[in-house]
Amino acid sequence: MESRLYGLTRSSLLSLAYQIAVRNSVKTRFNDGKQAVGKEWLNGFLKRHPEIALRIPEPTSPARAAGFNRQRVTAFYTLLQKIVDNEKLTGSRIYNADETGFTPV
Repeated sequence: MESRLYGLTRSSLLSLAYQIAVRNSVKTRFNDGKQAVGKEWLNGFLKRHPEIALRIPEPTSPARAAGFNRQRVTAFYTLLQKIVDNEKLTGSRIYNADETGFTPV
Protein backbone atom coordinates (compact mmCIF):
# COMPACT_ATOMS: atom_id res chain seq x y z
CA MET A 1 0.00 0.00 0.00
CA GLU A 2 2.86 2.34 0.81
CA SER A 3 4.39 1.94 -2.65
CA ARG A 4 1.05 3.10 -4.10
CA LEU A 5 1.14 6.20 -1.86
CA TYR A 6 -1.83 5.01 0.16
CA GLY A 7 -1.24 4.96 3.89
CA LEU A 8 -3.32 2.75 6.17
CA THR A 9 -4.65 3.85 9.51
CA ARG A 10 -4.93 1.37 12.35
CA SER A 11 -8.70 1.07 11.96
CA SER A 12 -8.48 0.58 8.19
CA LEU A 13 -5.88 -2.17 8.71
CA LEU A 14 -8.15 -3.94 11.21
CA SER A 15 -11.04 -3.73 8.73
CA LEU A 16 -8.86 -4.89 5.82
CA ALA A 17 -7.64 -7.94 7.75
CA TYR A 18 -11.25 -8.86 8.54
CA GLN A 19 -12.28 -8.49 4.88
CA ILE A 20 -9.39 -10.69 3.72
CA ALA A 21 -10.33 -13.40 6.23
CA VAL A 22 -13.98 -13.32 5.14
CA ARG A 23 -13.12 -13.34 1.44
CA ASN A 24 -10.83 -16.36 1.93
CA SER A 25 -13.38 -18.20 4.13
CA VAL A 26 -11.01 -18.34 7.08
CA LYS A 27 -12.71 -19.45 10.29
CA THR A 28 -12.08 -16.77 12.91
CA ARG A 29 -13.45 -15.38 16.13
CA PHE A 30 -13.44 -11.85 14.76
CA ASN A 31 -16.26 -9.46 15.59
CA ASP A 32 -18.81 -9.65 12.76
CA GLY A 33 -20.65 -6.63 14.18
CA LYS A 34 -17.66 -4.29 13.85
CA GLN A 35 -16.39 -6.10 10.77
CA ALA A 36 -12.83 -5.74 12.03
CA VAL A 37 -10.23 -7.85 13.75
CA GLY A 38 -9.36 -7.15 17.38
CA LYS A 39 -6.45 -5.22 18.83
CA GLU A 40 -5.04 -8.48 20.23
CA TRP A 41 -4.81 -9.89 16.69
CA LEU A 42 -3.05 -6.74 15.51
CA ASN A 43 -0.52 -6.85 18.35
CA GLY A 44 0.23 -10.52 17.63
CA PHE A 45 0.53 -9.83 13.90
CA LEU A 46 2.96 -6.95 14.45
CA LYS A 47 5.06 -9.10 16.82
CA ARG A 48 5.26 -11.85 14.17
CA HIS A 49 6.20 -9.32 11.50
CA PRO A 50 8.57 -6.76 13.05
CA GLU A 51 9.44 -5.37 9.60
CA ILE A 52 5.93 -3.88 9.41
CA ALA A 53 5.37 -0.58 11.20
CA LEU A 54 2.14 1.38 11.43
CA ARG A 55 2.59 5.06 10.91
CA ILE A 56 0.17 7.94 10.72
CA PRO A 57 -0.15 8.98 7.06
CA GLU A 58 1.00 12.54 6.44
CA PRO A 59 -0.87 14.75 3.98
CA THR A 60 0.95 16.23 1.01
CA SER A 61 1.82 19.86 1.62
CA PRO A 62 0.02 22.41 -0.56
CA ALA A 63 3.38 23.69 -1.89
CA ARG A 64 4.43 20.21 -2.99
CA ALA A 65 1.05 19.53 -4.58
CA ALA A 66 1.18 22.85 -6.46
CA GLY A 67 4.70 22.10 -7.68
CA PHE A 68 3.68 18.73 -9.08
CA ASN A 69 2.00 19.74 -12.30
CA ARG A 70 2.42 18.78 -15.96
CA GLN A 71 4.53 21.83 -16.86
CA ARG A 72 7.05 21.37 -14.07
CA VAL A 73 7.32 17.62 -14.52
CA THR A 74 7.81 18.07 -18.28
CA ALA A 75 10.48 20.73 -17.65
CA PHE A 76 12.29 18.40 -15.23
CA TYR A 77 12.38 15.47 -17.65
CA THR A 78 13.37 17.73 -20.57
CA LEU A 79 16.33 19.03 -18.54
CA LEU A 80 17.21 15.50 -17.40
CA GLN A 81 17.19 14.26 -21.03
CA LYS A 82 19.43 17.16 -22.08
CA ILE A 83 21.97 16.38 -19.33
CA VAL A 84 21.96 12.64 -20.11
CA ASP A 85 22.50 13.36 -23.82
CA ASN A 86 25.18 16.05 -23.31
CA GLU A 87 27.17 14.01 -20.80
CA LYS A 88 26.59 10.71 -22.68
CA LEU A 89 25.45 9.05 -19.48
CA THR A 90 24.43 5.40 -19.45
CA GLY A 91 22.32 3.53 -16.92
CA SER A 92 25.48 2.30 -15.19
CA ARG A 93 26.43 5.93 -14.40
CA ILE A 94 23.11 7.00 -12.88
CA TYR A 95 22.55 6.48 -9.15
CA ASN A 96 19.55 6.92 -6.92
CA ALA A 97 20.29 8.62 -3.60
CA ASP A 98 18.41 10.54 -0.99
CA GLU A 99 19.39 12.87 1.80
CA THR A 100 19.32 10.20 4.53
CA GLY A 101 22.54 10.35 6.51
CA PHE A 102 23.77 13.55 4.84
CA THR A 103 23.94 16.90 6.55
CA PRO A 104 23.44 20.03 4.46
CA VAL A 105 26.33 21.80 6.23
